[in-house]
Amino acid sequence: MLRSILRTAVAMLDPGETRIDLAHLPDDLIDELQHVTDQAPPDIPTGKLAEISRAAIQRALQNANGNLSAAARRLGISRQTLYRKLK
Repeated sequence: MLRSILRTAVAMLDPGETRIDLAHLPDDLIDELQHVTDQAPPDIPTGKLAEISRAAIQRALQNANGNLSAAARRLGISRQTLYRKLK
């Protein structure tokens, strides 16, 4: 689908144009992109980084039933890093 859209957009370029712009894209794609940008971003945490980090650690520990190794794996950090962040 994307390949088709890009081919059409390139075909719509006027002589001398080198960039695809919104004018070159199909109306239904522009409508869909507008709809997506009008929506609020899903589950983006707000607050200070330390608070967000603490909340993610607590959630990972709950999901891992308190298993520190499993929580660290879910977070993509080492067990030692998790221990350090819990202090």
